Amino acid sequence: MLTLNAVSLRYPKHRSPISLTASPGETWGILGVNGSGKTTLLRTLSGLCPPTQGELHLNDKLLKPSGVLNPCYALLTQESQFSFRETITQNLINSLFYLPLAIRTERVEQALEQWVLTELREACVTTLSGGERQRLALARLSIRQANIECFDEPTNHLDLVHKQHLTQYFTQAAKPLRFVISHDLHWLATVITHAIILLPTGEAQIGARNNVFTESVLSQAFGCQVSSFFERSR
Repeated sequence: MLTLNAVSLRYPKHRSPISLTASPGETWGILGVNGSGKTTLLRTLSGLCPPTQGELHLNDKLLKPSGVLNPCYALLTQESQFSFRETITQNLINSLFYLPLAIRTERVEQALEQWVLTELREACVTTLSGGERQRLALARLSIRQANIECFDEPTNHLDLVHKQHLTQYFTQAAKPLRFVISHDLHWLATVITHAIILLPTGEAQIGARNNVFTESVLSQAFGCQVSSFFERSR
């Protein structure tokens, strides 16, 4: 369980303190316009970025930002870093350097199949397309089997088929606590249980999906009418 007690972000300066409690099995969407502080919030949630005030508690213990990702977390950034001279398999195996080789091998084989990378397993990262690199990044996140998973624009570069695989991953039976930033409202609506919607006023609407992921709140957040989205989603 992750708890935020009146947490203020380093950016943007006008953002009001955020308080929430998030539990395993929940998927929290983080929404807002460009520059509203979504990525800063995600990094704060993951313990990489210290808040200007307030506290985060992970399983009732104070989470102290250290600049290093807590072992309980897995993080997908918008610009994932790889060992470009290595193959897909080597990148995945080496990312689990702290585990015995047998466990690493088993997890990697499962991830290659899950993210449809088996035929590319010996491909060098430099030869991959944007979508293939994104699937590699998702595979690397999934093999950590973390208690908390954080995603920054996970649908980037994915075609329709592989976006469906991502949806399946989010809706599988055993689910950790997840936080996800996405501008793809249609996809986000299929996977989230809760939302943090950052408003231009500096306030945030926080709560269960059906309470805050609404036409009026999203229109306020994005400064435009989103009625067409809700009509297509019905």
